[in-house]
Formats: sequence, structure tokens, C-alpha cells
Amino acid sequence: MSGYHAKLDDKRFTNWIKTCIAIDIFRAYVETFVYKEIEKFHSSILETIANENKTKSNIYCSECRTANVLDCKTNNFCTFKHGKCSNHFPPEHTSRSCPKNICNRIKYFILKCHDFNSPTWQNTSAEKWCYSAWELAKCYMPKGGYFEKQSPAETDLNGIISVMLNNSNISGTIDKSNCEEIRGYCNSLRHTSNFYVVDQKLAMFLDMLVSFLENSPAFHNDKKAKEAIKEIKEVRAEEFKITVPDVTRVIQKSIQEERIQCSKDIAKESKDYIEELQKLRSEIETIATKSINEIISEKHKAIEKITSTASLQVSAGKDEIVKATKDARTEIESFVKGTNTQLRERLRKDLLDWNKSKHNEIPITPLFDDTEVPITDFYVRPQLVSVERQSYGSVWKRNENTHQFITRRFL
Repeated sequence: MSGYHAKLDDKRFTNWIKTCIAIDIFRAYVETFVYKEIEKFHSSILETIANENKTKSNIYCSECRTANVLDCKTNNFCTFKHGKCSNHFPPEHTSRSCPKNICNRIKYFILKCHDFNSPTWQNTSAEKWCYSAWELAKCYMPKGGYFEKQSPAETDLNGIISVMLNNSNISGTIDKSNCEEIRGYCNSLRHTSNFYVVDQKLAMFLDMLVSFLENSPAFHNDKKAKEAIKEIKEVRAEEFKITVPDVTRVIQKSIQEERIQCSKDIAKESKDYIEELQKLRSEIETIATKSINEIISEKHKAIEKITSTASLQVSAGKDEIVKATKDARTEIESFVKGTNTQLRERLRKDLLDWNKSKHNEIPITPLFDDTEVPITDFYVRPQLVSVERQSYGSVWKRNENTHQFITRRFL
């Protein structure tokens, strides 16, 4: 629990919340903008087909599947197993022309308006092309996770931005370079494990959002865009208030975004990310409903009080610390003096032992330097002679062979 309270004190976590709030503001605007543009695109296609068929009614078809409209070996749709296309293999899924000449024409316009001529056909269902504009939008989104999304609200920001970048009717009216940077930053933010954003990155990202809305021709005369710009700029201000409901809402949306982005076979790291967000949300919901700024301010005051009290205690105990230091120094000096005598005696003994172990052998003969024997084996005890003093200037010496005494006189 203490770990989550620590996050509330960390300005980087506050920056992460601000970043997510700015993304929500940005998403709310571009989501509405993209949906309106796709509806115009859808209506324009149906109107063109009606004019081509010279009819104002019966321009709807729900009989064609996506596989019927597409040729086999189509990119982003066909998959082969054992030499057969799994999407075109059943007879009812084989390629054919639309009986009403509608679905094949819609396919043509979808392909024509894709900037890279590579729609993601596996995201869409041709049976709904005549009735749902969002089915056309999904052709401009990345692979995976979008087939069952029926509206912009169910689609994540990455999918919505992809529509703006890939549909030529929209991409020509926006700042594509800036849009690419926004998508990259949002994707990297979604994978942060500690929910931290430093001041520099927060400022850079907010500038990025404002720049995109201000420089894209599509938003120049849009009042909603100007309102979004104003709200994003307010987020940057230091006095911007973040409430507990703001935090829980951001975390809940992050969980939803993560679930939208992940497939049914969800990756382990995504599971861990969602679990961490849920724990964080549960912890924050236990806090009283007031601004995060107030919580942080109160905690800082408490820290200052503790620091002040600790300073007084340290000052009061300073003399005791100095006295204890002096006593310890005296004891150490006394110990060192007693230890020196012991060390000298130990050194003398070690030198004797070392000399005995290293210098107690000599070679038997110079011819065999490697063969050594102990010195004691070569030692010959000398003959000792006892000399007795008999008189001044002479001594009596006993001859060991004759057992007679020899008199020698000193000169």
C-alpha cells in the first residue's frame, strides 16, 4: 500500500496522469472528427454507385462475404495451409462478382483511397459495408483486434490515428509527420511499467498535440479544435487540479485501452500491466475525494515537521556523540599499545619457525644439488677437553689417548 501512496507524492506520476488526461481530450476530438469524415466517405461511395447504376433505391447488398469480393492471394486476407487458402476454400467463400454490382465497387473505392494500396481486409466484414461506415474505417487500421469493433468508442486511439494516416481523404488534410509522432508516443506510454513521465517529456508531448491541432488544415476553422487546444494547454499549468476521480477515470480508461489493444490470447506482460493498473485504481479509490495536489501538499508539510524535530534532536545529542567518540579513541589507543607487544613476540616466533623450515637442509654433494638432507645429519659433535687451571702461567691438560696430563706454559 505504501508503494501506491509513494506514487501520489511523485511528480512523475502526476505527469503521467496529466499526459493521459491530455490524450483523452485529444482522443475525444479526433474520434468525432474521424467518424464524421468516414461517414462522408461512406455516403459518397454509395451515392457514386447509385449514380453508376442509375438508381436511387436498392443500393444495398448483404449477400457478399469478404472472401467473395476478394481474389485469392490477396494481401492482408488470404492464409494458406497445405496449399489451400483457408479463407477461400469452402465453395460459398470462393471469389465472385457481386450480383448487384455494389460490393465489388465499394472494394474498389476502399483500395483506391488507401495511401499504401494495402487495406487490412481481415478487419472488416463485406456483409456490413452498405450499412456501417465504420466497417470501411477498419480497413485502414492495423491487423488484429479490430474485427469486432463496431464504433469509434470501441476502438483504441492507435486504430483511430491509423485511419487518419492511411485514408487519403483524411491524410491530405492533416500534419502526417506530427500525427505519426503522437501515435508512437501514445504506444510507448501504454507500455510504461511504472506510470512515470518526466517534466521534459510531458511538455514535449503537450506541444506535439497542440501543434498537430493548430497546423493541420482540417482543424483551422473548427471551434471544437480550438476548445481542445485550450484544454490541453490548461493541463500543462502547475495549478491544474487533479482529483481522485480524475485518477481513477484515467486508470480505468488505460485498462480498457489495454484490453482493446490485446487479442483474446493476451500476452503475459499485458496481463501484468492490467493487474498493476487495477491494484493502483483500488488503492487510490480508498483515498478521500480531494485533489491530489492537496494530498501532496499535506505530505510535504508532515515531512518538514519531521525534519525540524529531527534537527533539534541531533543538536541536543551532539555533545554526547563527541564524548562517546573521545572515549572510543582512548580505548582504541590503549588496545593498540597492548597489542604491539604481542605482535612483536609473534613476529619473532614466526621468523624462527620460518628459518627452521627454510634453512635446515644442505645438498649431499655439489654433484647432486637437488638432493638435500637435514643439517643435523651432517653435524659431527666435537671432542670436548676439560682444562683445569693448576698454577699461574701453566695448565694441566689431560691426554685423551694416554690419559696423562701435559703441562703447557703460557708465554
